[in-house]
Amino acid sequence: MNRHLTHILSALALSLATATVWADNNRGADNNASANNTTTYYINAPRFVRPILSQWISDYEQSHGGVRFAIAKTAETRQNSALDILTSESEPTSRSHKTFVARYAILPAVAKGSVAEQIVRKHNLNSKRIKALFFLKDDISENEPEPDGTDKAARQLTVYSAMSANSITAAFARFYSEDAGSYRGKKIAGDDAFLNQALAKDTKGITVNAVSNLFDIDSRQPVNGISVVAVDKDGQEAVSNLDKLLTALQSGSNNKDVDIEKIGFGYQDNKDLSDFVNWVATNGSRYTQRFGFLPVK
Repeated sequence: MNRHLTHILSALALSLATATVWADNNRGADNNASANNTTTYYINAPRFVRPILSQWISDYEQSHGGVRFAIAKTAETRQNSALDILTSESEPTSRSHKTFVARYAILPAVAKGSVAEQIVRKHNLNSKRIKALFFLKDDISENEPEPDGTDKAARQLTVYSAMSANSITAAFARFYSEDAGSYRGKKIAGDDAFLNQALAKDTKGITVNAVSNLFDIDSRQPVNGISVVAVDKDGQEAVSNLDKLLTALQSGSNNKDVDIEKIGFGYQDNKDLSDFVNWVATNGSRYTQRFGFLPVK
């Protein structure tokens, strides 16, 4: 009897261990079997990545049956997601694997025809002037403006940045060796897409955003009401058209002061997830230009 009981307990322990390993490797998967027995994996993604991500998912599923990927849009699916979109190489993640698949540029923006547009047009932006416009400085007092007037201009503008530690504005701050808490002005809750809306309400507002948030991918022009600000003396013509801008960024000329970040996937060790991510890394670049991104070098 005791030997029989021991065998039962051993088998039960083995089953529990196997189930635990399976659960860890399939966290974020919706395993409710449908008629065609597919598994759905959810992906946490900021809005500026969702259009190109949806295209990647659509293409992948056409040639890979038995598995589905979907963007997490509810609290439950976000909490139980299997993959995270990372918007910077320095963004922390709890996932065991990171693979970067595309690049994107972050540029300043103001409302078209605004007072802010008139002010920033007077200055050819470079790294020094951007830091003066966007970030608080301890080494220059209110009574000691910079000789070129950039500091005086900065005090006339309201900078809008996002609260999230994973926002585009946080990545922009790191690029300029600043802390996200060092931004001048006001912070906004929610997605980075809301930064554009703030500019529409403030004629002295300025922000930064991803190129794909600043341009309409169909018209290839800046989104309605937004004026994109060049970050070099010869770039103002390029920022009037998405394709011209991407070509200029891809060429690498005059880009030293432009923040170009990477997007990638954070994920656990799982064959379905690895297959999808590797497919995007190999095939996804065919859509980068269309959606306002750059291929990974």
